[in-house]
Amino acid sequence: MFIFTTDYLQLAHGPEPDILVGTWLRFVTLAELQAGYEAVRDAGVRFRAPRWLMDLQHRQLPLPTEYGHWLHDLFLPSLYAHFAEPVRMACLMSAAQFTDVWQNPVSTANAQLLTHPERPFHLALFTNESEALQWLTQETV
Repeated sequence: MFIFTTDYLQLAHGPEPDILVGTWLRFVTLAELQAGYEAVRDAGVRFRAPRWLMDLQHRQLPLPTEYGHWLHDLFLPSLYAHFAEPVRMACLMSAAQFTDVWQNPVSTANAQLLTHPERPFHLALFTNESEALQWLTQETV
């Protein structure tokens, strides 16, 4: 059952009650990116689901600068105010997207910053859905 669906994002409960699965369906505008992630946050609060699998395979990567600024600097750090534990977001991407992220110096710097363990959220990048789900269900220390 979908919790939220548009022509650019589908959001559903995952295999565990505290996991949401978001699938970006196409390239998005900044307003769509904002509305989509806000819908994920709101569903996460409503369903007490702080673990998110976000499928980015059909969304643009790397993000345009202004998109990245909103997501990385404003939205993600604000999540701690909404959940009793840090949000864990597993980002699923294609092998080509993953390679692009790590070959672009700006994207690499952003990925290193976002995946740093001292952030008020936990984010990891994956090309394999099973590995992403395994990471999401790990107990946090």
